[in-house]
Amino acid sequence: MASGINKNRVLTYEELVGIYKNYCENVHNNKINLVFPTLHSNFRSLRKQELLTILAKSVIALNFAINFIECSDEIALIFSMEMSDFGIAERLMQIKLRMGGELIEKGFITKDLDLEYRALNGTVKFNNLLIVPDPLEIHQIPVYKKHIEDTLKKKVGLILCDHVGLLRNMFFPKGDYVTITENMKTLYQY
Repeated sequence: MASGINKNRVLTYEELVGIYKNYCENVHNNKINLVFPTLHSNFRSLRKQELLTILAKSVIALNFAINFIECSDEIALIFSMEMSDFGIAERLMQIKLRMGGELIEKGFITKDLDLEYRALNGTVKFNNLLIVPDPLEIHQIPVYKKHIEDTLKKKVGLILCDHVGLLRNMFFPKGDYVTITENMKTLYQY
């Protein structure tokens, strides 16, 4: 982990699909039954690594990034501190394949090679979309940006943080409101 960042956790869409495939191989060990049949069938249990979130902030951020890369040759970089890497993979596949998560999960569990092929190929491309699915310190963002631009020789044109309130900021440990306000001011500089 050079320069305070984990360069191995800047993930492409293809890497996320691989993570999702590994997740599905042991899906029953990775979920918690909700006991209530209606909740259980609607949410497909809870993933042990995720919180149950009702709002669609992550989906909005992903769609915003996808719209950006469709109209630009620049990279969209998403720092996702709320969703797991396999959760992001499933959301992106839902967008790409226009299928519900339950069908995608079932396809990967049953090793549906056609579904996996369509997830990795097809007309919708996520070539300029990069995800960092780990908590981070706000001051690591420009280090990630520079690393990506230096490595890929492409400009990062859009940086999204999901969820700004979860960005750590060692310089402003003063409470949520002040931290979020200072994080937003700092993000504006990047």
